[in-house]
Amino acid sequence: MSKIAVQSDGKIVAVGYKSNGNDNEWVIVRYNTNGTLDNGFGVNGIVTQNVTSFDDVLTTAIIQPDGKIVVGGFSKPNDNYLWTLARYDSDGIIDNAFGNNGFVTTSFGTFLSLIKDIKLDSNNKIIAIGYAHEGTDDVAVARYNPDGSLDTTFSNQGVQTTDIGGSNDRGNAALLLSDNKIVVLGDFDAGGHDDIFLDKYNNDGSLDQTFGNHGIIATQIGSYDSGSAIALQNDGKLVVTGETNITSLSDTYLARYNSSGFLDTSFGNSGKVINSFSAGNDGAHSLIIQQDGGIILGGYGEVNSKNLFMLSKFNNNGSLDTSFGNNGIFSTAIGQGSSEIYSIIKQADGKIITAGFTSGSNYNNWALVRYTNGSTTLPVPYFNQQSSPWGTTEYDHADSLGFTPSTMIRWGCAVTSAAMVLKSYGMNQLPDGTPLDPGSLNTWFNNNNGYLTGKDSSGNYSYLDWTTIGTLAREAKTAGKSPTDVMVKVVRKPTANSFSTISDTDFAQQIPDIIETHNSSTSGHFVVTTGKTDDSYTINDPFWNSPSLNSFNNNIDEVVRLQPSHTDLSYITLVVDPTVNILVTDANGEREGNNGLQSFDEVNNAVYGLENPIGSPEGNTTLGNGVNRLLLPLPTNGLYNIVLSSNTPQTFTLNASTMQTDGTSELKIITGIIGPQDQQTFSLNYSKNGPSSIAANPQITFQSTLADIQILYAINSISLSSEKSLSALINNASQNYMTGRSATMQTLLTTASQLLQNDHSKGIVKDDAFSILNQDFSVLKELL
Repeated sequence: MSKIAVQSDGKIVAVGYKSNGNDNEWVIVRYNTNGTLDNGFGVNGIVTQNVTSFDDVLTTAIIQPDGKIVVGGFSKPNDNYLWTLARYDSDGIIDNAFGNNGFVTTSFGTFLSLIKDIKLDSNNKIIAIGYAHEGTDDVAVARYNPDGSLDTTFSNQGVQTTDIGGSNDRGNAALLLSDNKIVVLGDFDAGGHDDIFLDKYNNDGSLDQTFGNHGIIATQIGSYDSGSAIALQNDGKLVVTGETNITSLSDTYLARYNSSGFLDTSFGNSGKVINSFSAGNDGAHSLIIQQDGGIILGGYGEVNSKNLFMLSKFNNNGSLDTSFGNNGIFSTAIGQGSSEIYSIIKQADGKIITAGFTSGSNYNNWALVRYTNGSTTLPVPYFNQQSSPWGTTEYDHADSLGFTPSTMIRWGCAVTSAAMVLKSYGMNQLPDGTPLDPGSLNTWFNNNNGYLTGKDSSGNYSYLDWTTIGTLAREAKTAGKSPTDVMVKVVRKPTANSFSTISDTDFAQQIPDIIETHNSSTSGHFVVTTGKTDDSYTINDPFWNSPSLNSFNNNIDEVVRLQPSHTDLSYITLVVDPTVNILVTDANGEREGNNGLQSFDEVNNAVYGLENPIGSPEGNTTLGNGVNRLLLPLPTNGLYNIVLSSNTPQTFTLNASTMQTDGTSELKIITGIIGPQDQQTFSLNYSKNGPSSIAANPQITFQSTLADIQILYAINSISLSSEKSLSALINNASQNYMTGRSATMQTLLTTASQLLQNDHSKGIVKDDAFSILNQDFSVLKELL
């Protein structure tokens, strides 16, 4: 078994090869989360593939977001070894839409050339790395389009080969950064000894000259060094592992590099750690990094002349974590022969699955082992919304919105949960150096349009705009106060089953979720998920400090994901009163939202619907009326058409918040009146990389102004006498205009405006109604 990958549902896909008696052939196996074969995949859980009439070997695999499985290795139709990729549907059937009937081959030379690792970039392009024989072995990198064709925009017609130094340059493992740049780990013959190397490629396939020495950094660990696995820390540092010879025995090593490509001297001994699994030969083939910075290695160690599965954990500074296993190491004998770990993944519940092989008397078997003594929860720091000094301070704009008591104690669960997650990602200070806590984060939201407020005829609303956290994280990273950006995604939970899949995927990626829940004590409360138990999720609860979602009957209303990202933070957020419908049409004609008669769900990843108000832990009261909102993560450039509608006459407040790729945000607040047959239309000219603009598209006519008067009268914003006199004047003006007597209409409009002024001075017309009608009269005059 060469490699394992985990699906979003927790099932495990393993790839490798087996002998059929004449030659080797591909094997793909899928296991259920409990380790049994998944009979819904291939034939009884197994797919075998004889690609050619000679040797075929699989070395690696990835799972696409749509569940399809991409595998890579080599095939040998004759004396020529070919890089080979294939794609399978989630049921194990070859995907004929990929490449040539599901397969893609790339020829480099006449000797051994093979794929060692594959990655999927943010454009769903496939990155393959390995080595190719062109006289001598050189590092090879290729990029393929989603359909399997070579991406000719990458280097030389999709392929880049690099001579590291002499002969036998082997690329063994790859890391794809969030900006889609590629880092390759491998080893090469440095003349009498083998050294490891890292090289970094730009998006066009050229070496990144800002990394290491013109794109390459070579490091000598011992006399024989191999590079096997690479991982990225949250702070951007690179951790690598493999095997070395310091003495006559092989040993395990770790090395850590800064993002610039040079050894991190704060790690271990000047950037390197030598630590053996056993007294005999040993080495590491795989590694993962936990959220707390812990580094877990998997490989082998020799005990009594046979190799055992070996798993060890190191702290972030390079020291051995002696609380893990037996003094930092798990050793596992499987059967009577030797065994080695080649791949590691971490399940959502914190358990670690290792995969490799174990040898018998005349054969090798695949082996999976799961360990439970790893960290079972994500290390999320805890804040309580009631704590001093922030507990008694005002939450949001609660005082001005008329909510008492207005304190963080009563309403601060959402912002406190956000502070916990940001702290877990290493953000200890705000951009100006203020320590990060729920109180300082609440103040930042207040000062940076993080809270969107408004009012309609029935009351006030307030909404925490989660997306502005992306702006905060980008500013904090730029100021050197945070190691990472944060991309925000808000996910509505349509069913209980869907949430388990979302959370399992997030836990596997070390991402704590902010979730909204409820029980008999509160109608809307935010907590942070930190792990998974057999029947629930462990949480950080900012008010009651409940240990798990069992305390809330496992009720999940919404998921808010703050995901580390260094690329695109763009977002469109539209928030309006809860009884107002929103319908958005994008530049492609796809619709999202509701027009009062029909709902539309055509825009990918968009979220539309009612957001319930935050609940109070005291008496089950709520903050405001909730909001109707439409969220568009990663929107495309172009013109968006926004239509508001309502089944009842009312005033409204629309908050339109836009965020660019770099986290720059803008907010436009629009107020007006709306009612049946009186839609309000707006255009949003959105740009990912520059200012966006939103504008009303007023269809102000005599009839629409009259409709405005009728709506204002219906909601008691204008007096009966004023309504009658104004409507009569507007009707007369309309008739005069239709017969071409514009001078008479101009006179009547002037009289109507004067009457409006008089009524306002007498208090007959409310302030909001006065502003709306005055605007309409102004536009009507301009139309003459």
